[in-house]
Amino acid sequence: MKVAASFHNLFPLIFGKASAAGLDDSDMLPGVSSGDKGSNGSTGLQHEIMRIMNDVSYQLDTNIKQVYQNHSEACKLANDCVTASKRFVIDFISFVSQEYATWQTRGFSKKEAWKVVCQTILCVFEDLESARVSARQIRDKGNMDYTAASIIFATLKCHDIISQYVQHQFDEHPFVFSIITPHLAANL
Repeated sequence: MKVAASFHNLFPLIFGKASAAGLDDSDMLPGVSSGDKGSNGSTGLQHEIMRIMNDVSYQLDTNIKQVYQNHSEACKLANDCVTASKRFVIDFISFVSQEYATWQTRGFSKKEAWKVVCQTILCVFEDLESARVSARQIRDKGNMDYTAASIIFATLKCHDIISQYVQHQFDEHPFVFSIITPHLAANL
């Protein structure tokens, strides 16, 4: 049910609260108005994400062992999903940090560089949202198997998308490339 509840948020909570229906007109993330908050040593967003990820990973590992102790295939699938998610998060925060620095070296101000990065982050999470939307309102108490299958299907669709982003190293992914290209063209 924790997974199903997360389908109602466009962003992970650390990026700020935005409903799955989308953002307001803001150019920045709801909870991160400046790129300098991203890699700010032991108080930055990267540090906080890694700290939270370790806690969440421990909780998920414990829950997986308890819930699937008699179901080895389901346990392996759940563990594979957690591992893939952690890799995605690590690669994604690294990409965000690199992109922010790269846009600044191209002559963008910190504010403009962060604006481009925020557009990219929004693009990635909207892509993930498109996979989760099929299970957002699924809660059929009369048919829990259908509910569970819908949530698992949406989760696996998300994992297909995150594997594509990792495979393309984010900036070569077609959706990200479509965000970056106009900025590159305008500044070459």
